[in-house]
Amino acid sequence: MDLGWFEVGLPVADVEKSAAFYAKLGFQEVDRMERVVTLQKGDCRLALYQGYLDPDRPQLIFWQGDVPAIAGALEAKGLTFERPPAQGDGGGTGPCSWTPTATRSTSSTCRA
Repeated sequence: MDLGWFEVGLPVADVEKSAAFYAKLGFQEVDRMERVVTLQKGDCRLALYQGYLDPDRPQLIFWQGDVPAIAGALEAKGLTFERPPAQGDGGGTGPCSWTPTATRSTSSTCRA
């Protein structure tokens, strides 16, 4: 199963203060948009979202992986989705994110 590369998406109250905190831990800024900063240290990648995530919970975001295979493998292990992964207009499925919850269900968000 091709997971592509993934990052952890974190909801934050103040993206600038949060980015400064992770910079002190050695993370480097690799991308920035309005209210979103992506940081990386080695193979650990964090995306900080200020008022942007839906749902507003930590998320695992899979980029360019085999999303249908990932979803199928998770479902085979008993996980369910509040919203299933969706194909984009161009047939693409990534990036996709899943939010694990205590009940072993997950939430998914996909963009073409």
